[in-house]
Amino acid sequence: MHEREHDSRIGGACMRCHVETRPALYKCFMCFQLPPLCEQCVKDAHKHAPFHDIQVWRNNCFSRITLASIGFVVNLGHDGDPCPHGAAKSTSKYTVLHEGGIHEVQALRCFCPVREEKGRDAMTLWRSDLFPATFLRPQTAMTSGVLRGFHLLTLTTKVTASGFCTYLRRRTSYWSKDDSKDRAREFFMAFRMFCFLLQLKRHAQSPPSLDGELRAGSLAIFCAACPQPGINMTPGWESRPREKQ
Repeated sequence: MHEREHDSRIGGACMRCHVETRPALYKCFMCFQLPPLCEQCVKDAHKHAPFHDIQVWRNNCFSRITLASIGFVVNLGHDGDPCPHGAAKSTSKYTVLHEGGIHEVQALRCFCPVREEKGRDAMTLWRSDLFPATFLRPQTAMTSGVLRGFHLLTLTTKVTASGFCTYLRRRTSYWSKDDSKDRAREFFMAFRMFCFLLQLKRHAQSPPSLDGELRAGSLAIFCAACPQPGINMTPGWESRPREKQ
């Protein structure tokens, strides 16, 4: 266990930029074989992994911190690069539930001009793989990975949303889970909406807001054992006596 965390390069020059005045005090154990880096380089290395917990060498030991605590900003849209129309805009604070726990992040939204402003923030989040807890002024979001993971757990272990969120809070801070916000209610509502939209996609149905009401049976699963005229019923069944149909 000690050998896993030991690294003689801690405190030396950064292994990426090699600048002597920027000591390598940060290490991410969630990244595979990532060397010790300085503050700026560890932020650059997590451009596409913004929810990793990193360790900082402080007081002769590693301490767990978040990327947001050292000024990391998540850029929504544009493949993780800042929006060209949002350079002067302020960041927004979001609570994100992901496979590794619950994190508070600072994010810079996309401010590119669009035709429809309604639900814009929610769509920007979802295009960045963050499912919003609400479609009006969202401040809480979940990654698709944590939603799909919980869906599989409900099918195999019957875990509840409350129990799963308690697990995420323990993943965030095992000894003081109360330090992270309880988002069980938001998670459960978002999960129900996610499953409904996933069901619409699997049945090739548009959301009700686009095509009006859903047709009766449009989301029903096809049953091969049920009698289906023209599929598994003998031709001429209509002319048989009613008791034999």
